[in-house]
Amino acid sequence: MSEAAQGHPPADFDLSGTVRRIRRTARLSQRELALAAGLSKSTIAQVETGRRGLSADALASLATIAGLRLALVDGDGVEVLPMRGSAARDDGGRRYPAHCDVRHGDEGWWYLPHRAARPVPWFTFDLRRSEPLADDDHPVQVPEDDPRWRAEQRRVESLTAWAARQQQLREDYLRRLGAGEVPPLRDDPCTCPPGCEELLVGDDPAGQADPHVPDCPCRCDVH
Repeated sequence: MSEAAQGHPPADFDLSGTVRRIRRTARLSQRELALAAGLSKSTIAQVETGRRGLSADALASLATIAGLRLALVDGDGVEVLPMRGSAARDDGGRRYPAHCDVRHGDEGWWYLPHRAARPVPWFTFDLRRSEPLADDDHPVQVPEDDPRWRAEQRRVESLTAWAARQQQLREDYLRRLGAGEVPPLRDDPCTCPPGCEELLVGDDPAGQADPHVPDCPCRCDVH
């Protein structure tokens, strides 16, 4: 069993010196510190002589008495904050595994055949140890994480992109018309079927020689 499991501090953490520092800062005797923390004097004495360990809760309580607090720091001495409790949870109210990466449930893999009949969850998780952390924490759930809201946003964005493309096509036609590259529009209305419109929204509609479906009754120059 490891030292941590037995309640002993790791070898590179000086618990004895830390408790003595707490007492020094608080200017309290072993008996006074033990009384303030609800511990026995012998416990404080044994911790300071390295004969026993101390739980994190008890150590945090001692630090608070001295106006101090426990903190994690990285190799550069920068404080590492605890994971926030307000992060997203699953339908059962449980937190997602801390060591895993949380992402939206509609991102990619959920739409596999064996999941098609199941409702899309707001979030799911996976483990990608080979990749750097995308975020230091799990996301906080907001209404915009609803898969239905996200689907509607994608639909709106698609329509917006389509409208922008149509505007670009119109502007391109007017430019080409002004340069004499294409004839003006006919006076009679266009009767092209929807298939012709789909041809126009291709990768390079301006360069298509005949953007019409085979059975188009109109075959106008621009529709």
